[in-house]
Amino acid sequence: MTIRVVAQLLPSPEAFSSYLSAFPGEVVVLIGPVDGARHCDPDPEALEGKDGWSAAARHDVGGCGQDRVVVYRRIRKGCDGSFTTT
Repeated sequence: MTIRVVAQLLPSPEAFSSYLSAFPGEVVVLIGPVDGARHCDPDPEALEGKDGWSAAARHDVGGCGQDRVVVYRRIRKGCDGSFTTT
């Protein structure tokens, strides 16, 4: 298995959506604040409930939920119509 790390700062939610549509990888990691005092876009929960992605793991960092790391796995539709994570 090959792992490629891409740290990308994108200027807008539209740019993130466009990047994600073209992204060939199977895993996306979003990291950001959830303490209400700071903001990032996309936030760590941005792919929750989105077609094609499933949250595989979550971890709060910094105590009291100041920052969250969410790992998403791509969901693929199989030939038989079933959905699987890769």
